[in-house]
Amino acid sequence: MCVVSSIISGVASIVQGAFNIYRTTEIIKYQQTQAEENIREANQNAEIQRQNAAIERQEALEEARSQRLKTLQEMAAEKAIIASGNIDVNSQTSLDKLKSISSQGELDALNIMNQGEKRAQKYLLQAQKYDNQANLIFKQSSKNFKDNALKLLGSGMSTYKSIFGNLGSTGEF
Repeated sequence: MCVVSSIISGVASIVQGAFNIYRTTEIIKYQQTQAEENIREANQNAEIQRQNAAIERQEALEEARSQRLKTLQEMAAEKAIIASGNIDVNSQTSLDKLKSISSQGELDALNIMNQGEKRAQKYLLQAQKYDNQANLIFKQSSKNFKDNALKLLGSGMSTYKSIFGNLGSTGEF
């Protein structure tokens, strides 16, 4: 009778062990799927932020180019005004006025580019945060996988011990 109860106990241990292995395997699969999806999403968000930074830089370049064209137009208009007033375009006052317009226009263009770069850097910082998030998810996923694999191994060892420990205790094995 003792042998039968040991066999029943062993079979119950096998069933319980199989269930624990199945449950742990499903948990591992689910966690891996979630981690992969979260990593993919973080990487996509990082790429979007990098694209936004590139767009900001391009827009700043276009706006700075437009500002430089306005400056050239202002200088041409000023030259026309000076010339129409029968003032020597090469006189010191005329040159100072043109130099002032040129300097102010270039300063405005550089300021536009600087502001665009600041906006681009904010996007790049956000992209870096998403990259870091993806790396953290990957590391946590690896840790979870190892932990669950150890649980799986422990469950198998526990099942093995309960089966062979029970059979061995009867002296019949």
